[in-house]
Amino acid sequence: MHKPIDLEKLTPEQLKSLLANAERLGKTATANAVVKEMAHRRIATGQEYRALAWNQQRVREIMKRFKDVASAVPGNQRTSYTEAGGLRIGGPKDDPEHLWIDTYCAIKTALTNATFGTEEDFVRVIRPFVVER
Repeated sequence: MHKPIDLEKLTPEQLKSLLANAERLGKTATANAVVKEMAHRRIATGQEYRALAWNQQRVREIMKRFKDVASAVPGNQRTSYTEAGGLRIGGPKDDPEHLWIDTYCAIKTALTNATFGTEEDFVRVIRPFVVER
């Protein structure tokens, strides 16, 4: 039986090495724990966040179909697509918060008011379609 690794005692270089090994060996739980520790220390970058199954690149892929629909609605009064909601407002690529996942698409017309967004690891309907007659 292996003794658990105390991630708090590892240097940033050791954490990066452990993350690379965990990814190579398919140890998802270890990789997630290392990224979480790096984020807690504010040293994780986009490179480290890519180890997570749910990252900004994956969000873009999932949200594309919603973005396409929202962008095609004539007279849409809402922002069709944004990645700048909530806690992530730009920042340089090496900023630990650069890849915060808080993305949404929205449609608002006289007959429809809908918002689709990401939260944690799924896409959900924030505000369902409403048709007023």
